[in-house]
Amino acid sequence: MNLFASRLYTIMEWVMKYAYLHLLWVVFTLLGLVITGFYPATLSVYSIVRKWFTSNPDIPIFSTFWTTYKTYFKKGNILGIGANLILSLAVLNIIFIQSYQGTFSLIQIPLLAYLFLVCLFFIYLFPVAVHYELSVTRIFKQSSLILLISPIHTLLIIVSFISIYFIFVQIPALFFIFGISIIASISTWIIKHRFEIIQSFKKS
Repeated sequence: MNLFASRLYTIMEWVMKYAYLHLLWVVFTLLGLVITGFYPATLSVYSIVRKWFTSNPDIPIFSTFWTTYKTYFKKGNILGIGANLILSLAVLNIIFIQSYQGTFSLIQIPLLAYLFLVCLFFIYLFPVAVHYELSVTRIFKQSSLILLISPIHTLLIIVSFISIYFIFVQIPALFFIFGISIIASISTWIIKHRFEIIQSFKKS
């Protein structure tokens, strides 16, 4: 009974951690008026999740989040400018594709491929940004490179995200309680194994 109670307590503790981390992301995103708060807050979430998986699962969440948020505020927003430009091109592609409603054109194929690659690129962007000490330009380059050489990891993330999406659709409350912390955890857990493989190649 004591073992069961101990495990239940551990599970509930992690449930609270994930909910609290998501809440902090919402608060600090709004604190930056969304425009300047989204990227630093998201990077802070990924940074904390990375620490949970690699070094210290018992870090103080609020103080670590606040310190990371301040650290990434400038760099995160510079990263955001570049990322938003990529997203803007994606939105223009969507608008262009919608202009072909009811018809199919060969030009839609590269546009759809670009949209797909943009989605995949953003899967790697945040984990790379918090894992490596790189300039913004090199973060974009490294994210693109790791995406290109990681088809299996990318497929695992896609399958995981699709599964989570259906769960969130069935139980929307879960998204509002755990949303970003669950998404960050899934991608970080899978991608960190890719980072370890890359690191082992560098050492050999």
